[in-house]
Amino acid sequence: MEGDRHQLISGGMNDYISKPIDRVQLIGLIEAFLAGKHGAEISLQPMVDVG
Repeated sequence: MEGDRHQLISGGMNDYISKPIDRVQLIGLIEAFLAGKHGAEISLQPMVDVG
């Protein structure tokens, strides 16, 4: 819906992609996150509870 992306991003999400998923757009977003272009810190290490 119109305005969803703006509302969600202003609420703290890093980005938004709507259904139906466009594969090219999804891959582009993933590549941007992995390259650090969205300012998010990405960890590819699995989270393990050691305590």
